[in-house]
Amino acid sequence: MRDYLGVSASEPIRNLIQLLENRGILVYACDIDNDAFSGMNGKHIEDEEYEDCIQRLVDKNGGKVRLPKHELEIRLQRARRKGRDKMQYNNTLCYYDSHADKFYETTVNVPFTTMYKPFLSKLKEVKENPSILDFGCGSGRDTKYFLEHGYQVEAMDGSIELCRLASRYTGIDVKNMLFRELSEVKKYDGIWACSSILHLPQDELSDVMRKMAAALKENGVLYTSFKYGSFAGERNGRYFTDMTEELFTDFISGIKGLEVVEQWTTSDARPEREGEKWLNIIMKKV
Repeated sequence: MRDYLGVSASEPIRNLIQLLENRGILVYACDIDNDAFSGMNGKHIEDEEYEDCIQRLVDKNGGKVRLPKHELEIRLQRARRKGRDKMQYNNTLCYYDSHADKFYETTVNVPFTTMYKPFLSKLKEVKENPSILDFGCGSGRDTKYFLEHGYQVEAMDGSIELCRLASRYTGIDVKNMLFRELSEVKKYDGIWACSSILHLPQDELSDVMRKMAAALKENGVLYTSFKYGSFAGERNGRYFTDMTEELFTDFISGIKGLEVVEQWTTSDARPEREGEKWLNIIMKKV
């Protein structure tokens, strides 16, 4: 590992963070109990190498990357853009990786058929056999529904652990990528972004919304949803941008190429959270 970092065997390792960043290594740690986090930018090295290497590096890192006592996870994964360096976004990814099993269990069987109908009815006006991107698919619940009803579906998520679970559940390869990495142009008839892009700060949300518009074919349909309100910031270990009808109208006015065709509010579909409100939005590419 010292050879990999360019450090001699007798030389003490200093400025470890910088050394790792220069080599493109990402290390992040999550404590399942309290969502403690530390991270840096980078990319994947071979799986069989990383556990022992990172263990030794963490030992020498003066506490900047903390070692697990019991339920701490240390992971290495690809990071393709500097967007992963933003602490609130890293915390969100860290949360979902650490709580992936619980999140999967509490969402995969939530009845959501009534939410699909407005989106799919608009899609059928565009094309008989439309293609859909599930943009932040989480457990894979919605992807599986679309597949079982004959749609062409691609799915992605920023959490590597949710990608693993969703791939197993849906039977397709769920791509691990960040929202801002979307680069397709005029590829999809529809984009389904259910309770996903709400984790972006508003400046990033604007950029991602433009990428979504570019990825849609002409007259393509986009569904998304936000927690109802005006809050923006970290809540329960994750970053949220909430929206009301007025806030979203003001926000979308700055995004060319998308037009709101329907907005409505609903209660949370999970039995223990009926008191939470959601803003649902369907847009069309114009």
